[in-house]
Amino acid sequence: MALDSYWSVILVDVPDFRVIPNEIDRFNLNSYSPLAPEPDGSLRIDVAPQRVEGRPQSNWLPSPRTGSFSLTMRLYVPRRAPRDGTWFPLPLQPVTPR
Repeated sequence: MALDSYWSVILVDVPDFRVIPNEIDRFNLNSYSPLAPEPDGSLRIDVAPQRVEGRPQSNWLPSPRTGSFSLTMRLYVPRRAPRDGTWFPLPLQPVTPR
């Protein structure tokens, strides 16, 4: 994203839509978070009840072990591509713990 843009991913409970307490007091990740890029320059965010072994803690957004939650991505001052539908985030992919 351009320097004048900003993104945020937040995880909240359902049905109250409040942040869920977790062991590292992290409730969202955003374009200012100190995230570790993948070797190809892409970004992977892990949403899981515990940190995925071998993955950086900086990219972990803790989720509850049970129950429902809502994961929302917000784009601020998005460029044309997000608005016209030619760009969108990749779908979530479940990962089996090792």
